[in-house]
Amino acid sequence: MVFSFCMLAPDLIPVWSGIGSYAFSLLNRLPDDIEVHVLTTRRKISGSKGASDLSDQQIQNLFSPNIKLHFLSSAENTFSYHLKFQFACLRELPKLNKKHNFAFVHSNFPLMSEIFLHLLRRQKTPFLSTIHTTIEGQHEAVKISQKPILNMEQSDLGNLFLLPALHLAENICLKNSTKLIATSSYIRSELLSHFPFLRQHEIPVIHNGIDDKLFSKKETPNLKLVNVEEDIDLNRSVVLFTGRLVASKGINVLIQAIPSVLKEVSDALFLFAGGGNSADYINLLQRKNVSDESYRFLGYVPDYLNMPDLYSLADVYVMPTLYESFPLRLLESLACENAVVASNVCGVPEVIKPMENGILVPPGKPDAVADGIITFLQDDKLRLSAGKNARQTIRDGFSADVMASKTLAVYEQLFSLGANS
Repeated sequence: MVFSFCMLAPDLIPVWSGIGSYAFSLLNRLPDDIEVHVLTTRRKISGSKGASDLSDQQIQNLFSPNIKLHFLSSAENTFSYHLKFQFACLRELPKLNKKHNFAFVHSNFPLMSEIFLHLLRRQKTPFLSTIHTTIEGQHEAVKISQKPILNMEQSDLGNLFLLPALHLAENICLKNSTKLIATSSYIRSELLSHFPFLRQHEIPVIHNGIDDKLFSKKETPNLKLVNVEEDIDLNRSVVLFTGRLVASKGINVLIQAIPSVLKEVSDALFLFAGGGNSADYINLLQRKNVSDESYRFLGYVPDYLNMPDLYSLADVYVMPTLYESFPLRLLESLACENAVVASNVCGVPEVIKPMENGILVPPGKPDAVADGIITFLQDDKLRLSAGKNARQTIRDGFSADVMASKTLAVYEQLFSLGANS
C-alpha cells in the first residue's frame, strides 16, 4: 500500500446528486495500492419509486477491494440528513484516522461534512476539498427560480433561511482546507473573486468526468430498470429532464416551455426523472392545460448504473438549470448521444459548443428553452449530428479516466507534503 486516505461522501449509492456521481466515478479509477476509507450513509428517498434496497455488502461489492465503505448514519431526504452525518464524522473520523493514519481527508463542498471537525479542531490531517458549487451561487439560483416558499423543497428552503450560517460554515471549511480543486474554470474564478484569502492558493481546475463505457447509447434500453411504463409510446419525440425536483434545477422553466413545444411538435413526450415531490409541477402542467398524455414523472431511478437506459430513450435532453458548476448529468447525457439544450450558466459553456454538440439558452427563459427543443425536434440531421459530436466531446476531454488521473496527481502532491513535513 502506497498510502491511505479518507473520503467524505454522504451522497454515494444510491446516487442523489452530481457529487455522488463524482465520488463513484473517481473511486473506482484509483490505483489498487491506495487504500480509501469512504464515510457515507445508508439512504432511501421516501415516497420515490423503486428506492434502493441494496444491502451494505451489495454496495461494497460495486467497488474495488481497496475501497472500504463505512456507513455512519442513515438518511431519507436530500438536506437535513447532512447534520446527522456531520456529527457522525466528528465522532468517527478521528477514531478511523488513529487506526489507519490517513495521509489526508478528501471532502466535497458544499456538503461540508467536516464542519464540526474544523469548529472543534478535532482533525489535524490535511484536508483536500473539491468545490462543486458555492453557497452564494445556490442562493442566487433559488431566488431566480421565484418559486413560492410554501412549495420549495427542503434543500432550497434551507439555503434561503440559513444563508448567514451557511456562509459562515463555508468560510470555515475553505480556510481550513489545505488544498482545493475547482470543477470548472467558472468556479475557480468565483472562489478567487468572493474569497480573497484563497488568492494565495494554487487551485487547479479538474473538470468532472464520466465513464464513457458505461454511459453510451443503448439500442434496446430496458424500460423497467428506469421506471418507464411499457405502454408509453417511445416512437414519439422524447424530451428528457433528470435531477432532483428542486427550483434551482430550473424544472419550472421547462414546464413553462412545454405548451409552446407542443404547439409545434404535437407528439412530444416529456419525461422527468428524479427524487422529490412532483405534485406542484403536475398542478402547474394542469393549469397550463397540458394533457397528462404529454408527460410522465418517473420518480427516482434506484440504480445509477441503469441511467444509460434512461438517456437512451431521449431525442433531446434538457438542462434548464439556474446555477451549477459543471453538472455530471450533462456529461452523462452527452456521452449517450443526446442532443442537449442547456442553460448558459457557470461551467456549462466549457463543454457545450452551440450548434455543434448542443444549444445554449439564457437561464430562466422558457421561450428560449422551447425554441431550442423545437429546433432539434424539427431537424433530424442537426439533432443526430449534435448527438454524435456530443459523445466525441466526452471521449476527447471529459472522461472519468482523465479526471481520476489529474486528481491522483493532487493526491500524490498532498502525500509528498505530509511525508516531507
